[in-house]
Amino acid sequence: MLDIDDWLKSRLKGSVFFDWDQFSQPGAGSRGSLGTNPQVVADDLANSGFHINDTVYIYGKGSRGRGNEGRIAWLLYTLGFNKIHVTDFRTAKAWSNQPLESGPYIPTPVAKWTPKIRGDLTFKFSDFKEWASDKNKKYILIGLRGNSVPPLPGVYASTDLNISWRFFVEKPNEIRNRLNRYINDNKIDPLVTIFPVSFAGLSSAYVCLILKSWGYNSRLIPEGYSIELK
Repeated sequence: MLDIDDWLKSRLKGSVFFDWDQFSQPGAGSRGSLGTNPQVVADDLANSGFHINDTVYIYGKGSRGRGNEGRIAWLLYTLGFNKIHVTDFRTAKAWSNQPLESGPYIPTPVAKWTPKIRGDLTFKFSDFKEWASDKNKKYILIGLRGNSVPPLPGVYASTDLNISWRFFVEKPNEIRNRLNRYINDNKIDPLVTIFPVSFAGLSSAYVCLILKSWGYNSRLIPEGYSIELK
C-alpha cells in the first residue's frame, strides 16, 4: 500500500486507505495472523464501504514497496472475497482514467456481511514447524530476499530457493521457468506445497497469491519470519 501521506496528497477517486496491520491479531506488533474474530474484521471492512461481493482493486507501490497490497489481498481472499485485483499506483491511475483527488475520503458504510473463511492459502507457523520436523514431508521453501542479501538466521536460514520477491512481479516468466526447472530437475511432484517466506509476511503474501495464479499449491505463513518465533 501507499504511505498515508502519499495517499492524502494524491489518491484515486473513492479510494480507501488501509494499513495491513490494522487486521493483525492484537498484541502481535507488526506481525500476526488475521484478527482472532473474523466477523469483527468483516464489520470494519463493511464500515469502510467494502462488501464481500464487491470487485476490489488494491494498489500500492508494487515492486518498489514491501508487498503490503499483497497482504491486504490475502486478507480479503481469506475472508471470502472472490474478485480481487492487485496492481501499482501508476497502472491503477492509467486504468481508472479519472483525475486524482487529495485529502481524506470518508467512505459510505455498506450492509454487514458474514465472512466465508478460506484456509487453502494459510499455514500456521506452529504447523509448519511440525512439518519441518517430519522428514517424510515434501515441500519447497522460497526465501524472498534474493541472493544478494544474506539469509535470515534461524528457522528459515536454509531455503530451497532464494529469489527476490520483486522478480515475481517484474520478471514473472523468468521466475516461473526457473521454478519449473527446479521442480523438474529434482523430480518433485508439481503439486508440492510451496512456502514463500518473508520477515513480516508481506512480500510472501504477495508471492503466495502470484504462485496460486500460476497454478501452484502455495501457502502463506502469516506470522512471517522472526527470530522471536524460533
